[in-house]
Amino acid sequence: MDKVLLVDSDQAESVKISKKFKALNRFEVLTASDAKSAVDILNKTQISVLISGLKLFGFGGVELIAYMTRSHPETPCIAMLDPGQRKPWFNKPKIHEDILYFVEKPLEYGTLASTISSCINLIHKGLTSKGMALTNFLPLIEATGKTCQADVKTGRKKIGRLYFSKGALADARWEKKIGDAALMEMLGWDSVKISISKLPVSIRSANIEIALMDKIGVSWEKKEDTPDSLPQLPDEPPPDPAIVAKIESSIKKHIGILKTIKGYKGLAILSPNGKVLTADIADASVDFNKFSADFTAILNQSSKTARLKEFEKCSCFTMHTPKGIIIMMSSDVTMSGNYRFIVLMSPDGNGFFMQIQLEKTIPMILNI
Repeated sequence: MDKVLLVDSDQAESVKISKKFKALNRFEVLTASDAKSAVDILNKTQISVLISGLKLFGFGGVELIAYMTRSHPETPCIAMLDPGQRKPWFNKPKIHEDILYFVEKPLEYGTLASTISSCINLIHKGLTSKGMALTNFLPLIEATGKTCQADVKTGRKKIGRLYFSKGALADARWEKKIGDAALMEMLGWDSVKISISKLPVSIRSANIEIALMDKIGVSWEKKEDTPDSLPQLPDEPPPDPAIVAKIESSIKKHIGILKTIKGYKGLAILSPNGKVLTADIADASVDFNKFSADFTAILNQSSKTARLKEFEKCSCFTMHTPKGIIIMMSSDVTMSGNYRFIVLMSPDGNGFFMQIQLEKTIPMILNI
């Protein structure tokens, strides 16, 4: 079983996450409260994925992830951003090349589980051999507002240096090049090994004119007002065909009561990212593939917002429109697997009764 190392100064939250994932029986979660303890574990145990907070005792999460590039370059990392820290959005994500992911606190366990699975899937496919690209690491420094020197090495090239003041790039040096010229050379580097140290007092003025985040294709805000700009969801491995076959068989066995409810047009079972695994269609015009991912993103974002406002996880929502009723519901990730259910009904359908029956039916469908 793959081992995952969770490093966070909030031990209560780490224990809670560890217990939830233990019930999944998909990977073993080890915990550490500081970076030094994490390094000790990494030196003794084969770890598949590192999950790290950024505010740690001793040296911080940025330094820990930099350490990973030097000592465990093929191990995917997940950086946990604190509430209020900006999350980088990569305009052109290179899912199979970059091995650093970003998640936001408060954590949504299903999303975190999917991100871990994506990381493990990359390993099993041999897609982490290039290690980390410099462009994937740089947003960490701006997100945390670090003042530091970053020494970067790749292949046989000499070491390049980047100098940051409060997260902003002030200067770059590589061989005889300085400023923008050195930066442009270094931005193409992958398989990088990074070391973080104090900013030298000699670096006082900025020699960089390039807007760094714009250059590497990173933005800090994602508009939420259109379906095309819903929060990005992590890549996930393809579903297990054997499990999908069992779910399809179970739906046929238990869906009878739902199909008798007034207004029923169809039901689909989705992956955490909203990919349709299987569906029952009563109306030929229904195509869940056209909208399931967007409504899944709404449910996931609602859950994140509810946790942030101390209302705990959002497990269901109902939407009424002139063209129909949409009911979205998530399964209990610790008991029934991490799935989303979506039901579409006609506008005059009995949505309230459907929600009650769906809550009863989901455990039966997933009791496979």
